[in-house]
Order: sequence, then structure tokens, then C-alpha cells
Amino acid sequence: MNIRSQYDSQQGAYPPPDLDMVGFIRSIPLTASKDEVVPIFILFFRVLFTWVAKELDTLSYQKEQTDRIASKWRAHLQNRRQAMYGEVCGEVRSMLNNGWKAPYKANADEAMAALNVLIDKVLAAKEGCNELSIFMYVDEAHTLNEDIGGSSVYSLMIKALSVFNGQSFFVLFVSTVFCDHKIVAPGRLARSHRYFAAGDKLLAPYTEMPFDCHPNFPLSPGVKLEDIIGLSFLCMFGRPIFWTLFEEDPTVDLKTLAIRKLICSAQFELSSLATAAKFAVLDVLLNLDYRLLPFSHDTIQTMVASHMRTVYSAPQSREYLRSGYSSEPVLAEAAMEILHLNESGALKDQFVDAAAKLFVSLDAGPSRGAIDMGRRGDNVGKMILLRAYMSAVKESSSKLSGIDWSDGCSLVAFLKHLTADGFHQTVLECKPDNIANPQSQTLATVFANSWIRFTHFARAADNTAVTTSAAWPAFLRSMAFICSHSQETIDVSIPVLLDKTATIEEKNMTIIAVQFKRRTTGRAATTYAIDARKIGVFPSPKSPRNWTENKVTSGSAFEEKVQYNSRPYISLVMELGVQTLVHRRRPNVPVEQTDVGLIEQRTSVHSTQPFRAEVVALGPEKRNSSRASNDQDHPRYSLVFYGCSSRVYGCISQESDDDYGKLLQLSGNGFADHPRANTLSQVLNMKPFWEASPESYGWVNDEWLQNAGYDGYQNADNATQDE
Repeated sequence: MNIRSQYDSQQGAYPPPDLDMVGFIRSIPLTASKDEVVPIFILFFRVLFTWVAKELDTLSYQKEQTDRIASKWRAHLQNRRQAMYGEVCGEVRSMLNNGWKAPYKANADEAMAALNVLIDKVLAAKEGCNELSIFMYVDEAHTLNEDIGGSSVYSLMIKALSVFNGQSFFVLFVSTVFCDHKIVAPGRLARSHRYFAAGDKLLAPYTEMPFDCHPNFPLSPGVKLEDIIGLSFLCMFGRPIFWTLFEEDPTVDLKTLAIRKLICSAQFELSSLATAAKFAVLDVLLNLDYRLLPFSHDTIQTMVASHMRTVYSAPQSREYLRSGYSSEPVLAEAAMEILHLNESGALKDQFVDAAAKLFVSLDAGPSRGAIDMGRRGDNVGKMILLRAYMSAVKESSSKLSGIDWSDGCSLVAFLKHLTADGFHQTVLECKPDNIANPQSQTLATVFANSWIRFTHFARAADNTAVTTSAAWPAFLRSMAFICSHSQETIDVSIPVLLDKTATIEEKNMTIIAVQFKRRTTGRAATTYAIDARKIGVFPSPKSPRNWTENKVTSGSAFEEKVQYNSRPYISLVMELGVQTLVHRRRPNVPVEQTDVGLIEQRTSVHSTQPFRAEVVALGPEKRNSSRASNDQDHPRYSLVFYGCSSRVYGCISQESDDDYGKLLQLSGNGFADHPRANTLSQVLNMKPFWEASPESYGWVNDEWLQNAGYDGYQNADNATQDE
């Protein structure tokens, strides 16, 4: 039974509620005592069991079909569900209106007898099989929190169901709202510990749900690009709500449904969205981390209840939950479409860069500091990558609206939109920097037929995310990886299909290995090194995942083997903080206005000249005689972007430069919500933590400790860190 209210179902909620059941529960007087309500629920279940038992007699099936009785019953209810609840609730109301009264035990005995009749019918169908016979679930169970006579409707229904203990009958209460602490308090808060017998423990909430369970799974490598285009393919991933609905009615507008479920509104303008909806849009795309603030906790619960956030686990204490946005490509399509609509002029709101505006708006008011900005460079970098991708897809799409963002785009087009006009030639004509071969081909030539598609970022827990073995499944899902903390070299791995006309499988994949840096002073481009062999991007010759292992080594197969073992990849370093003004100005430090912004001038021996906002492509290395060129090196095309503005990135407009500057200056020290910015240094002087700054080390005479975090050298000692 689905007991969602009619009001909450007006925005296209699915599945629809059983309104007769909703009305029946609401008809119970709020002033009724529990001794009056529990017998009513027992009577209801008695009538329900009797109705179902009679309805089962109308089903016809052969003995060899007895294992499919549940499926037949479900199909039968498609046309009889409304009648079932309408007739059952109507009969109970009629009995109550006619003055029905029965002793509690007699009422319970009659209900038990009705259940046993029903169980006998099912057991007969299963030829004596000793398994669960009757299963019932109550959807939107949080609506049962309403009090009647001093008790919640939920507790009264549970008390009524308790008369069926020991029978082959199981009831599951399902809710998108984590309000278990309201239904049953944690043990330590129970009003009386006498309720808990020694060793008794309440069950932890069940959070497991069907996911990635389409009948076509598992998918095998070897499909073509044209086979995975469109929502009909994407809806297979994630929760079954989308593919079951689509297969029932292929004309359904899945994207609009996904948008409305994600933002819980029929209005798509960013200015009209609730704060939780704004977080949901960004979180689906970027996979954010949150700080442990009361606001964050409440907002996350709202996102679970109303914005498609998934609860992974809730502990037995029921005092917190673990949740997030899993890889569900349909939701990512919805989030991208919201950003696009707010930029396209289709709505009353029109932004140049909706994502940046959305992000900046969330760092104001009560939500300020909710997003963990400890790795803010990563969030800004991911946003830039997605913006470049959206621009490239939009340019290649023939549609003015309703663009399928998962269609993807050519790698060359993506890089053009990522890079400011003045640096296109630098990027497209760069050559491998790890192979000293004058005949090496340019990036534009090698990747001329390559394709990318990534609409969202998913979090990896181990280092397999950087491999080509993981790249082809990620490509199917239109997904890029946020690398695990154990991956010290790169932050993000974007899958690339080398030849869009060939099949999608490991041998046709490579990656863009991305590093995000947020130093205020950049390092020389040659100091960045991403070695595909060291991090295991491609299978080693003896690896069990190596496609060429045990393959013949003559003719065309030999050429294919050589090509397989020399697949190219791209190293992309984004030095985002180079032209950003230091977010906390040091006293007595002169400032110079340059063509790349405000740059602090250091007199320390550690000071360096500021880097210009530019894009650098590393050239072929010059090898000495001690190391000969290895023809089987995977060619590495190394790019370094210095800065975070329209001068460097083609997908950032001049109007948005200030927004990106603000995002990079957001405090990651845990005090973004401090009400007096001008006294922040005094707060830090109380040493809530230690960092290279005068507040932490002003009491000792060491210039490096006081300034290292602001001239880039602290990060030079630990190049893998974001800042």
C-alpha cells in the first residue's frame, strides 16, 4: 500500500498513492484512544485478507506455474489494485458505521483465521513449500508519524500486526524520510529501559534497495557507440524506477520526471529552488563532501527525503546515516538540463554560468560553509571540466532544447572548449613529452577520432579507477572518476574512447589523467609527472587483463598488438590558484597590479616570480645516451593550465571570472561561517589548528613557517596535495 498524501502526489510522484487507504487512515479521529484504534486496524487486516483470498480463487494457473504466483498476482493487481483498497476500506467503514463491536480477542482470532485461510491457499499453490507466504509493504511510511490518542499511527498499526506473530506473514515499512528516531527513539533515549530485555536490540533500519538490477545485466564489452546513445540505455543504471517506468510506457518523458524528482519542484529557475534542491543539483554532478554542521545534517536529510539522495547505511543507534548520490546517469542528465535551461533563455532566469552562480550562492546565508572546501580546487576543477564538456556537446547537438548530454563529443572539441582561443594551437599541436621521436604525431592527429562522454563524477575507493579496464564501464555510464585518497598522482580520471567507430572495450580505451592544484605560485611545467606505467593505467605485458596476452604475433594481429601496447594518454594539470589573490592578506606585504591580477611581492629568499595565466604543452624530452628511447612507451601528451579565468579556459566567460575567483578564495580552514571576517586572524591566533602562517608560528622567528603556505613552497614539498 502506498499512503502518500494526495497533495504530495501532485508533482508527478511515482508510483501513485492508494487514495482509499490514505482516506481511511485520515478518517480515524485524532481524539480516539489506542484501545479504539488498534481493533480497527485488526478489523481492516481481517477484511483485507478475506478479500485477497477470494481474489486468488479467480486466478488460473497450471501446476508448473506455481513458482510464478507472485508475478501473476502482481500482474492481476494492475487492474484490481484500486478496487481492492476501495472495497476493503468501504466494507470496514460500513461495519463501523453500523456500530460494529467485538471483544479484542474475538476480533484478533477472526483476523488470524482469515490470514490462515489466505496462507493455506498460497501454500497449496506452492505444494507445501515452507517459505514466506504473504508479504506486504507500506510505502511512504513516514506519513504514519501523526499522533492519534497520544501514540503514532505507526505504533498503533504495529500493535495490530503483532497479533499475527509467528505466521508466514512479513510486513516492510518503506520511507524516503529518515525519521526512524521519531518512530522509535534510540535505546539510550527510551523512556523506560524496562522495555528492553537483556540482550534485546532493535533492528537497524534497512537501507538496502535494488540498484543496477536490469535484466540485461551484466553488460559485456563490444557494444558500439550508437548502441548506448539515449535515455533508453541510461535508464538501465541505478534504481529500477526509471527503467521499469520506461519499459511500461516508452513515451514517458523520463528527463522531465527526473528533473522534478531531483529538485522536487515544477519550477526550474535557480532562483526559485530550495537550498536543498540547489545542493542536490551540484552534488549529483560533482559528488561533494559536507562539513559536520547542523545545517548540513538537516539539509542532507531533506535531500534524502525529497531530492533523490540515497541512504547507504544507518547504524543500529539510528543517530546518523551515511548517504550520497550514486552514479545514476538519468539524474545527471536532469542536473545538466537544469543548468542549461537557466543559461539558454528558456526561463525567466538567465545566467552566463549557472553552475558557478549556484555554487557561489550556496556560500551565503545559513548554507555558508556547509560544503567542505578543504579541496575546493577539486570542486572548481570538476566544474570547469563539466562546463567545457557541456559546451562541446551543445555545439555538436542539432537540438535547441532537450539535448542528450550523454551523447558525448569529440575529444578535440572538448579540448577546444576547455582552452581559451589564444592557446588552441598550443594544445592541439603538442607532441608526446616522454618519447624523443621527431615523427611523433600531434595531439589533434592522434585523437582525431576519439570520443568522450562524462556527465558526472563518481567516487573511487581504490586505484582501479585510473585503469583502462575501469574506463570502458565508466564510459557506458557516462561517468568520470574521482580518484581515491590512495591515488597520490592524479585527482580525476576521464575515460576516452580512442576510436569512436570501433567497439567499446578495454583495448579501445585510454584516459585523461587530471591533477588539480591550488597554489598561489605555480611550478614549472616540467616538474609535473604522470607516468601511466607507475599508476597502472594500461595493463602490463604479463597482466591477466592484457588483451594481447596469448595472441598471435604475426600479420595484422602483430600490428594491433603494437598499437595496443602504445596507446596514448593525456596528462592535464590545472594550476587553478596562480592568478588568485591570497584569501587572507598578510600585513606589510606589498601588492603589485599585474596583467594577471594582484600578486603579492615577497622579499623572502623563497620568493619566486609569479606565473602568467597561460597554457603550456610539454615538448618531447631530450634523452641522454644512458637511456634509449622505448618504442613501446605509451605516448603522453602533457598540458598544464596556469590560472582560473577566461584568459585560460574557453568555457569561462569574462563575466564569470569574479565568481570563479570567489570560489577559489572560499576558506577551507573550518571558519567560513565566522561572522566577523576582519577578526578571523585573531580566531586563528588561538590556534584551533596549525598551518604555515603568522597566526600559528608568529611566536617563533622563522620566516618560512610564517609564509610558506602563501608562496607555493609548502606545496612544492608535497606536490600531490590540493593546496
